[in-house]
Amino acid sequence: MERLKRFKWALLIYVLALVGILYFATMVDAETVVPTHWNVYGEVDGTMSKNAALYMMIGMLSGIFLLMYLMPQYSPWYAKHRERMERLLPQLTAILCFCLGFIGVYSFYLAGMGSLKTPVSMITVVIGAIFILLGNLLPKVPKNFFVGIRTPWTLVNDKIWTKTHRLGGGLFVLSGILMVIKSFIMPELRLFHQICGVMIMALLLYPLLHSFILYKRS
Repeated sequence: MERLKRFKWALLIYVLALVGILYFATMVDAETVVPTHWNVYGEVDGTMSKNAALYMMIGMLSGIFLLMYLMPQYSPWYAKHRERMERLLPQLTAILCFCLGFIGVYSFYLAGMGSLKTPVSMITVVIGAIFILLGNLLPKVPKNFFVGIRTPWTLVNDKIWTKTHRLGGGLFVLSGILMVIKSFIMPELRLFHQICGVMIMALLLYPLLHSFILYKRS
């Protein structure tokens, strides 16, 4: 019970997200398709049936909460960094539950409104904000097999793990800012969105290469 109190905000977000998904799902007819995927331009390019989308979203939301909350039961690294993980996990769980919950609520909201086109891609705005929040958490993540930038080179060396996550945190924040900015640009400007997409992908993937470079230098 004491540990559950540390996850009170994550649990609250989880419950509110679950209620929100179920509420907006009641506004959608059984035969209505629900958006479940967006392309680099912020346009819907994937849909599911109502029931399939509902099961998937509730399953992912519940799964991520349980995966984070039950980490002490399956992570061999948890006991080694118990104090740091106990400070980090509730925050990380809250962020991930908010992200998945928002996507679920927003998807059923769009389906209920009967229009899959919006002037601003709220999905990419929220995902960009999530990257910014995760970027601030990354430098605080202790070495483990489940959370963080896990490469053969970060896992083998504590200094490489620390340096990679410090760099990765800054690059995550920068990629999140770019994602938020491009959300407000008209999807008709295809080249702009493509360039931003490549830049964001490069920023997110570079820490992997950086960890290898640090390994070779050491």
